[in-house]
Amino acid sequence: MDKNKIKLIAFDLDGTLTQHKSPLGEENRKVLEQLAKKYKLLMAGAGMCNRIFNQMGKFPIDVLGNYGMQYAEEGHTWTKGNYTNWFFPLESYP
Repeated sequence: MDKNKIKLIAFDLDGTLTQHKSPLGEENRKVLEQLAKKYKLLMAGAGMCNRIFNQMGKFPIDVLGNYGMQYAEEGHTWTKGNYTNWFFPLESYP
């Protein structure tokens, strides 16, 4: 695999970077900060995007939530079905 072709890194939250509904730890946050300098990051989780965003300490990252039914990017959340939209500030990626 050519590492120079990698553009995005996706992560699972609960049970991977954190325990279920636990805050993102400082060590993992520092790793994400370093990775974000080179790659676009995506956090995937079963919960709603706002819960994931808050669980991550509002770390600026794209979020795929609610079993893939909700996506948050650059401050906007899109949903499929009859879910309520909400907005939160995410930093734009270069």
